[in-house]
Amino acid sequence: MKRVVFVTVVIFLLALGIVPQLYASGSYVPPAPPRMKGQKASSEEVKKGKELLARKKAFSKKNISCISCHGKKAPQKFKRSKIKKVAPQIEDQIIKCVTEKDRIAGKKIKKSDEKIRQVTAAILSKYKISRASK
Repeated sequence: MKRVVFVTVVIFLLALGIVPQLYASGSYVPPAPPRMKGQKASSEEVKKGKELLARKKAFSKKNISCISCHGKKAPQKFKRSKIKKVAPQIEDQIIKCVTEKDRIAGKKIKKSDEKIRQVTAAILSKYKISRASK
């Protein structure tokens, strides 16, 4: 009987959202949920992505940034038409660029990594391309 009452109280408190506050230590910050198809990135995510694109050593110990190769006057500058073609798989392209030895040569990184999400948001936002583009 006591167990049933306890479980009922816990379920009630969970429904009110009180229990997570009681157990929260404040040190764990859950990752941002993945964006749904067609959902725009937040302005904060785009801002952080732009900073990552320009920051040297953002993905490796090499003194190189994404803009070093893909800036306006760089040899492999971003082109809207090319980005539009790869938009559905843009994370794969970014990971390829980050990890290949003749490029940034950083360590392996997953699609779900926050940095990849931010850089993707910055690139797609700059060229006004939706993820569904092809």
